[in-house]
Formats: sequence, structure tokens, C-alpha cells
Amino acid sequence: MKKKKIDLFSIFIFLTICIECIYFSVRVITNDTFYTIKIGNFISKHGIDFKDHYSFINDLSYTYPHWLYDVFVSKIYNLFGLNGLYIMNIIFYILLVLLIYFIAKKMTNNRLIPFLYSLLSCYYLRFFMVTRAQQITTILFMLFIYFLYNLVINNKKKYGIYCFIIAILIANLHCAVWPFLFILFLPFFGECIVYKFIDLLKNKNVKIDNFFEDKFIMKKEINFKYLLILFIACILSGLFTPLKFAPYTYLIKTMMGNSQEYIIEHMPITIIHTPFQLMFLCLFTFLIFVKSKFKFRELFMIIGIFYLSLSAARHLIFLVTIAGIYLIIILLRLINSFDNYTLGFIEKKISKIYFFIPILILLGISTYSECINNKKMIIPKSMYPVDAIRWIEANLDKDEMRMYAPYDDGSYLLFNDFKVLFDSRADLYTPEFNKGCTALEDGFGMKYKELKEKYNLNYFLILSGSTDYDLMKLDDDYEIVYSDKFFTLFGVK
Repeated sequence: MKKKKIDLFSIFIFLTICIECIYFSVRVITNDTFYTIKIGNFISKHGIDFKDHYSFINDLSYTYPHWLYDVFVSKIYNLFGLNGLYIMNIIFYILLVLLIYFIAKKMTNNRLIPFLYSLLSCYYLRFFMVTRAQQITTILFMLFIYFLYNLVINNKKKYGIYCFIIAILIANLHCAVWPFLFILFLPFFGECIVYKFIDLLKNKNVKIDNFFEDKFIMKKEINFKYLLILFIACILSGLFTPLKFAPYTYLIKTMMGNSQEYIIEHMPITIIHTPFQLMFLCLFTFLIFVKSKFKFRELFMIIGIFYLSLSAARHLIFLVTIAGIYLIIILLRLINSFDNYTLGFIEKKISKIYFFIPILILLGISTYSECINNKKMIIPKSMYPVDAIRWIEANLDKDEMRMYAPYDDGSYLLFNDFKVLFDSRADLYTPEFNKGCTALEDGFGMKYKELKEKYNLNYFLILSGSTDYDLMKLDDDYEIVYSDKFFTLFGVK
């Protein structure tokens, strides 16, 4: 029996991606992690009661939009602590980048360009792969688009079941992004509509412009019946959750609110300030004007996701992952139309062990050095009032406190059993989710005196050296109770 030859290049790709993800992994705790752990523990003990228990604003209802993720993260934290969450982040980071490579390789039958792109994506995804629900749902979206392709293009029915399971998981892991599943259907429906229109023109003996013949691959591939059945099934998947109708309503309420005015990740972004978007646009524009060929669904997918990435910073992750793979497909189609030998020749040359062993050694040394210098997850005292909270717990009765803290620090207070005015569960504090509640808008727009009067505050924990710090320091109605390099606690006299 002939021995199977070891694929050294695949081993090199796998190890390189793993090392790069470890190197670029973010060790700083994000503010959402704190409330995720707290709420996950609450659900494990008490279940989902649709009420908020962490703000001193009374009678707020809470949707628990990522309840399953919260429970999962809290279990990891309870077993392994913050370092366990760090390892979890790295694992999901590696899975996502490997998935980008795998799907791009499968859809292009090429390894070199998908590998190079996966390394590029590794860099741009680093700030997304933190302890937030998107780290799992992005992986699920990638799998969904790959399974959807296999169902409607390759007619493999089992992938329809996989898609339905993924839709249910997303509805429970992060119901706010569940509607984005249906955006992924639109390019396929769009291609079906285009071909229906083309058939109509042909039946009327109308000649199709040469531009379309030259620019697009005029080949019907989509199984419309399977596409429609899966679309309907995914609509029903939103019912398989304890959150009632939240998957259908949560995003609509969010978009109706004003969180886009205050929360950075909800805000539109400018291309000139985002290098990946700029590079993506330049390459896409180049491919349009040269002799590259598109499929209609590829064009629709790229344009749609690019527009989506302009609408909010958090959508950039879909541009790097899904739209990036489609761009690679078109690029390689162009390259292969001119030369289908060079890439294979380069891959063969760099597949030698004497080429990649030195690279892996250098990457390993740099990553090991980075890990030694940053051994564990960090809660930076410059970002979170770590010392201030310790002092308050030792010297004041936190149950009697109605304390203002900046938006980004609310979750850290919540994590330490303080009642808060608001925290990074932004939508909770808007009138769309709680009638009459304007805490989010007030926290960003009101002056400290107005906040004190409206919410009966008796303490203000603010950034040392900020504008409010300078004003309150001169205000006789307030006194400094505690101060350190980063935070100051003012008490109301």
C-alpha cells in the first residue's frame, strides 16, 4: 500500500495562522465582557426574566439579546478565570482565520492567495476577536454562506439542515445580528431576478448588450427552489428561542434609537480613515475596469456588504470575511485567465521545508516574546477604575450610592455589584426598549448638574483631568472623596 505524502505546505499554513493569531490576540478586557459574565451567571441561577437588575433606574426591562453567549462565557470564566477567556478568544480567532482560508481555497481551488489573504485578515480582525458574541456569530456567518453555496449551487441538501441549525444558534447567541442572515440571501435572489429578466428579453428577441456578455459569467447555477425553502425556514428559526419575538424586533428598535450618535461601533465610518476599506475599494474598482469576469451574485454581495461596512464600524468584519473571499474569487479568476501556471510554481517552490522552517522559527520567537511580556489578560487601570472601586468597597456603603460613571466603565461597576446609571448595554437605556428612559442620551449630553438633579446622584466617578473634573473641582457643591492618577470620585455635599 502506497504511503500518503505529507502535505508540508498545509502544515505550514496551519502553524503560521495559529502563531499569527496568538501574536495579534488582544489581551485587554473589553467593557462588554464584564456584563456578559454577570448576566450569564444570573441566567444560570434565575433564568430569563426580561428584567434588568443592575441599574438604579427602576423597572427597566431587558431583552437578554445574547443570553446563550452570556451563559457560555460565564461558565468559561467560572472554571478558568480571565486567562480561560483569553485562551477562548485565541481559539475562536484561529478558527475564524482558518475558515477564511479554507472557504477561499475551496471556492478558488488555490492555496497561495487565500493563505496570503488570511494573514492580512488576521491583522484587521484582531480587535473584533475579543470576548463579545460577534466572535462566534462571525464564524457561524462564514459557515452559513459556505453551506448556502453548497445547497443552492451544488444541490447538496444536507447543507440546508446545517444552515437552519446555524440560524437557530445565531438567534440565541446574538439576536441583534440574526436579521443579517437574510442579507446573505439577497445576492442569490438578485441573480435569479437578473436571469428572469434576461430570459424575458430573449423571449422578446431583445439583444443583450455586449458589455454584459463580456463582463458577467452568463450561467444559471442557482437552485431557486432550495433557496426559497431555506429562506422561509430561516425566517421561522427566530421562533426557536426563549426570547419570544426579539430576533424579529431587536435590530429594528436599535436602528430606530439614537445609539448611533454616541456609540463608536454604531457610527458610520469614513473610508479614508480605514485602510482595509480603502484597499478593498481600490482593488474592486481595478477589477471592474480590467478584463475580469463577475457572477451577478458576487457583484451584489460585494457592493451590499461594502455599503453595510460604511453604515457602521461594527460591520467592517463582514467586509474582511465574506466580501473579502468573494473579491479573492474574482481576482483569481482574472489571474487564471492570463496565467494559470505561475501561482502553482510559486507555491511549489515555497513548499520546501528549508523555506518555511526559518519563517516558523522567527514567528515563534517573536510570539513567545510577546506572550512572555504579556502573560495574562489585562484590566488596565487607565481604562477602568480598578483602584477607585477597591477604595469605595473598603470605605463607603455602595448600596447607598447613586453614582455616575462614564459609559465605558458602567459594566465594570456592574461586574463589582454596583448599581449603575447606565453601562455598555446601550440599547437598554433608550426609549425604544424602555419607554421614557433617556439615560444613554442624558449621559452623553447632559452636564453633571443636570444629571445630579434628574437622577438624584450623590457621587460622580470621572476621569481625572477631564473637563468635568476641572469644573467640579471648582464647584463648592462637590468635594473630592478619592483620587488617583486616572479616576476621581466626587461626592455631593
